[in-house]
Amino acid sequence: MLATPAATWWQRVSKLALALAVALVLQVADVIVGIKSFYVSNFPGVWGPVATEIYQFLDAFFQSWDTQLFPFAIWAGINFRQLLPERLFVTQPQAAGPPLARRPQANPGESRGERRRQQRSQR
Repeated sequence: MLATPAATWWQRVSKLALALAVALVLQVADVIVGIKSFYVSNFPGVWGPVATEIYQFLDAFFQSWDTQLFPFAIWAGINFRQLLPERLFVTQPQAAGPPLARRPQANPGESRGERRRQQRSQR
């Protein structure tokens, strides 16, 4: 998080603090799901087969995401605006400049090359 460009060091540190808080919440959720999965698999009479499947799936899901995708997801979520083009976040329309003067065309069906040849011949 500190290596990601930001305007000030304060922004970098605040993004790092936010990322650590999100990681802490995800780790706590992972521990809770892991404990539930352990109890469901070791005490099958207490929970039904659907709950067993759900908790085992969630345990495998959290373990795979913890090691591979959570770090990237946290970084991408916090730096979302930097990852997308700026034109998506423009809230005010751009001020229109003066209209560009266009040269009148003698024949609109002419190609650009023909117009250039005519201009050269007139010189």
